[in-house]
This record gives sequence, C-alpha cells and structure tokens, in this order.
Amino acid sequence: DSSSPADPIPVDRPVSRSQVGTVLAIVGSGLLVQGVGDALARSGHQGPAVPLFLIGLVTIFAPCAWRLTSANATRSERMVISVVLGLGLLASYIIRSPLILDGFDELAHGATLMRMLDGRSLLPTNTVLPVSPYYPGLELLTIATKWITGLPLLLAQFVVLTAARIVVVLCVFLIVERACGSSRAGGIGVLAYAASPEFYSFDAQYAYETLALAFAVAIVYFLFVLRIPGAAPRRTKEGLTILVFLSIGAMVVTHHVTAWLTIAFLMVWATGLYVSNRGTPRSSPNRERSLFHPLTHAGHRGAKGQHSEPTARQVYVRIVGLAAIVALVVGAGWTAFVGRRLTGYVDPVFSSAAADIRAALGSLHGN
Repeated sequence: DSSSPADPIPVDRPVSRSQVGTVLAIVGSGLLVQGVGDALARSGHQGPAVPLFLIGLVTIFAPCAWRLTSANATRSERMVISVVLGLGLLASYIIRSPLILDGFDELAHGATLMRMLDGRSLLPTNTVLPVSPYYPGLELLTIATKWITGLPLLLAQFVVLTAARIVVVLCVFLIVERACGSSRAGGIGVLAYAASPEFYSFDAQYAYETLALAFAVAIVYFLFVLRIPGAAPRRTKEGLTILVFLSIGAMVVTHHVTAWLTIAFLMVWATGLYVSNRGTPRSSPNRERSLFHPLTHAGHRGAKGQHSEPTARQVYVRIVGLAAIVALVVGAGWTAFVGRRLTGYVDPVFSSAAADIRAALGSLHGN
C-alpha cells in the first residue's frame, strides 16, 4: 500500500478475491459456539462453557486477523472486516445476556434512562450513580433513537451500541491509515485496538464511556481529514469543522474522563502544531482562501499593501487550536456545572490509585 500527496487515501496495489463471505461464515460459527456455551451455562452445565467461549472468541478473532494483516486484501475489504470484527465481538458480549443489559454500569444507566423517559426529566435523580444524569448524552441518543424509529427500548439501546462500535472501528482504521499511509496498517491498528479486554467488555457495555469514545475518535478523524490539502472540497471541510465542534459538545456531556483526556490530547496537538509552524511564511502559493474566511483573513498586509493570505497549514493550525480552546472552555464549564457530584465520584478513585502507586514505589509491591 502506498499514497502520494495527490492521492491522500492509500491505494492497494495487490488485489485478490474478497474473502468477506468466508470471514462472515467463520465469525458466525464462532458466535454459534459461544451461544451453545452460554446456553449450557444457564442450564447448569458450566464445565464446557468457558472452553466453548474461548473457542468461539478465537473463531471470531482469527479470520479477521487473517484478512486485516494480509498483504493482498483491498482497502474496502479491510474496512468491512474491521466492522465485522468490531460487531462480532460486540455480539459475543451481548449474547451472554441478550434480553437484559445486566452489568453494574448498564443497570445504573438503565435507571437514568427509564427515569428520563417516565418523568420527561433531563436531569433525574440516580441514587446509585448520582453523576450519571449530568452526563446524559448516551440516554438522550437512546431516547431519540426510540422516538424516531419506534423500536422497543432494548433494541434502541442495541442500535446506539452498534452505531458507536462502527464509528470507533472505522475511525481507528482511517486515522491509522492516514497516519501511516497504508490501509494494511489501518487494519492492523484495528486488530491491535480490538485485542484489548476493555474493547471487548467495558467499552461494549451500555455505559457513557462507550459512546464518548466514538465522539472522541470522530473528532480526531475529522481533524486528520482537514490536515490534508485536497482531501475534500472546501464546503466539505467547513462541514467537517462544524462537526468537530458539535462532537466536542456531545462528548463533553457524555463522559467526564474521556472528555478531559481528549481535551488534553487536543491541547498537546495544537501546541505542537503551533510550535512547528512558527517558521512557516505567511504567504504561500498553497493558500486557503475560503475556509472560515473571518478567521483566516485577519488583515495582514504585505509590503505593497496587499492582504497576506495564510497557508493551508496555518489555517489548519488555527482550526485545531480553536477546537482545543472550545473543548477546554466547554469542558471546564460543564465540569463546574456538575461540581461536587463529579468530584465526589472521581476523588475516591484517584485517591485509591495514588495510594497504590505510593505503596508500589515505597515497598515494591501494591495493587
């Protein structure tokens, strides 16, 4: 796989027959094996349940790894297989308890969801997880899905989880692909990300981090597209910039830790771009004339009284910087609004972590 400045999306040279059908059949058989194991466990025959679960998990993962690492798979096949892997592992997690989302966080957010629906209240009380109603992005999207589609509530929850999983795996693929200039690298990036136990369980459950991660990786991908000259028409780039700001707002009101980690990343990214761009000339043949005109045409005059046009890179630095500033302001504002409900929730976690770190450093052992 290779790419050139004129063609920012990598083009696969070696081409072989698509194996998507084969992979789907194998993944389906893996889910069937896991379903049998789950059914045996529920009926009291727990002995074969774990071996069948592990066999099914390998059967889901292995064929996807085969095609994502293959040298002769096409880019479109890698993207499809990435989605198959993400959804296959999500289905593996869900079929253990397909009729009720029974994880601790899932029950807590389910309580917030039901109170929002029944009471038509935006910020209901949740005594189990008091901070949950103040990050209502997940519940609001679920309610919107239910009202728009008319689906039962459980299916609306599954639709949200499925959409979030698709966004995450595709954005991871596209970000790594553009960073490395190779669709094969994008597939390997998805494979490595999907190998995390967090991806299988914690970030597959019906909880606010699951959706917030989708917004976070979408923000990074949109900014990556804006980085590449000619990768999209000007109007499309302006639309992507608006999507960046909308995604920032949605992420901030969906999950606290994900939002602040993403804000920190954007601040570091913007600072790095600013420092590396300080020596770039103000005027260049590669000018960006229409993307956010008021931001880019600040009235800089050249020697002959003409306005100096910023380069496309300078425009990009400003957009990333503006995104970082907006994220910081919105995140700080929402955190201040939530106040003690958030600090009371996260303080014990960080205090315990700090104590464990001190124990590990002081006595060379700890949790």
